[in-house]
Amino acid sequence: MLNKTIEDGTIGIAALIAANTEGGNSIERFNAALAISSDTILDIKKASVDTAATFPQLTEVFQQAIGGALGAGKAMGKNVDEIIQHTIKLSQRMTNIAASIGMPMEQVSQEIRAIMEGTITKDARIAKMLGITTADINEAKENAEGLFNYLEEKLKVFDVLENHISFTKLVARFIESIDTIRMEANKPIFEGLKLSLDDATAYLKTNQDEIIKRDPRVGKEAGGYKGHKKREASLRGRGKSPRKVEKKKEPRGLNPTPTQRGIRPRSR
Repeated sequence: MLNKTIEDGTIGIAALIAANTEGGNSIERFNAALAISSDTILDIKKASVDTAATFPQLTEVFQQAIGGALGAGKAMGKNVDEIIQHTIKLSQRMTNIAASIGMPMEQVSQEIRAIMEGTITKDARIAKMLGITTADINEAKENAEGLFNYLEEKLKVFDVLENHISFTKLVARFIESIDTIRMEANKPIFEGLKLSLDDATAYLKTNQDEIIKRDPRVGKEAGGYKGHKKREASLRGRGKSPRKVEKKKEPRGLNPTPTQRGIRPRSR
């Protein structure tokens, strides 16, 4: 379901932003990142119109790049919002270049991460084609907006691809249009399904003992709850211990504070 993909993408981007920024405690940072991520997803959706990638594909490429971009700090932009916009533009350009040379979008995700992290290998087709090297990336990171300017110089020549209407881009736009209709049409159903699942889970947790005792299948096949206790007593009488099932510890609930956007790139 596309709505689930978008929700997961929003949370995933928020986690990456929170992990690569500083300011406030971890909960405050994640809440601030979640607000930024919600806006970012909308920006990525708009940007996908000018690429040969679908919205989910461009989101995946962006997710692979944003960690390294934020990790580069001021070398990629003045603040978090600018770094995000620069990374969206980079993701657009990389997907358009990939489409022009027949590279699968899955490979673009790997290559953009390698470029941002400075771990370029001989298999990086776009980097090799444009003369982007690990040494140059690491050197560019030493200066304010150095990495952004370096990549801008290398990639801006391919901006003409945004206006070139290819068959691949037309297919991507058609799929994007269908996905948008599906997403909007399914939004009430998706939200209702989440509420129903939450209610059902709460009911099962609250009434699990009663369900075990009353379930006719349990009663027929295993003697119900009382039968289970009898078998435990029988095993102990024969010197055997019933198998213990360890309960998984559930995470304690979080009490989020009001959303605060006061986060910034990490200091290098």
